[in-house]
Amino acid sequence: MRGASGHSPTCFTSSGKSPSDANPPLETPDEEQAALLAATSAAPDGSPLDLFATLVRWPELMRRLTALGGYFFAQGARTGAQRELAILPIAALLDSEHVLARHRVLAADMGIDAREVIAARGARP
Repeated sequence: MRGASGHSPTCFTSSGKSPSDANPPLETPDEEQAALLAATSAAPDGSPLDLFATLVRWPELMRRLTALGGYFFAQGARTGAQRELAILPIAALLDSEHVLARHRVLAADMGIDAREVIAARGARP
């Protein structure tokens, strides 16, 4: 899949495989991993987002990255609306469906129409 820029947003290893090929989302988390996943955003069906279901394989990394993300989300220098106005067009350009799905909901909660934002920036809705 290619973004609007024509570049593939997926990173590949020297073997030519995507990192997600080698590290698919964890299907059966242990107790510690389940607790970490419970504290993250979920897909509309309630399942963990693939990003978190993959990161949870390394619990310490997961704790640190979610702490960092939580800090930027709650304590960042930008307002929630400013954050969404920056994230949505970039996610659209990169064809990042999981980011678009989550941030469309956040934008809507703030009264922002995500499709209008993306269209105004020249990316696909």
